[in-house]
Amino acid sequence: MGNNNVDAYDVSIGMDEMAKRLTELDRLVTNEPKAKREDFRRRVDHLKNTHVHIKQQLDTYARKAGINLTHRGQRADLFAGAAGQDMLDKSREFAELQQLEAAEGGTLNRSNRMIGEYLATGLETLQELQDQRSRLKGVQKKVLDIMNYLGISNTIMKTVTERDYWDARIALGGMAFVMLLVIYLWWNRGK
Repeated sequence: MGNNNVDAYDVSIGMDEMAKRLTELDRLVTNEPKAKREDFRRRVDHLKNTHVHIKQQLDTYARKAGINLTHRGQRADLFAGAAGQDMLDKSREFAELQQLEAAEGGTLNRSNRMIGEYLATGLETLQELQDQRSRLKGVQKKVLDIMNYLGISNTIMKTVTERDYWDARIALGGMAFVMLLVIYLWWNRGK
C-alpha cells in the first residue's frame, strides 16, 4: 500500500494551483450569459471560501508540525545527558536542519504563490489587450465605413499622408536651419 503521510509542501502547491484556477473561473464567469452568471458567481465564491478554509487548516497544521519539531528537539536535549554529548550534538544538528528545511519550504511556498499571482496578472493583462484589439478593429471598420459614406477615396488618403510626410520634413528642416543659425551666431559672438 502507498505512503499515508502527505507532505504539507505538496498540499500547499496544490492549494496555490487551486487559487490560480479559481481566479481563472472568476474571470470566465463574466463570459457567461446573464441568466447563468449569478449562479456561477455564487458557486465560484463558495469554492473560494472553501479554499480559504482549507488553506487556514493547512497553515495550522504546518504551525503544529513546527511546534512538534521544536518539542522533539527539546526532548532529545533532555535525554541527551544519559546518552552522552555526541548524541546531544547530533540531535541538535538534526533539529536545526529540520527547522531550516521548514523555513525553506515556507519561502518556496511564498515564492510559488507570488509567481502564480504574477502569471495571473499577466494573463489578465493579455486578455485585456486582446479585448482592446478587437474593440479597435471595430472602431477602424466604422471609420472606414464613414469615410466610404463621405466619399473619401484612397487617393485623397494618400495625398493627406504625403502632405503629412512633407510637412514633417519641412518642420525638421526649419528646426535644423534655426539650430545651425544659433550655433553660428554663438560661435561668432566674440569675434
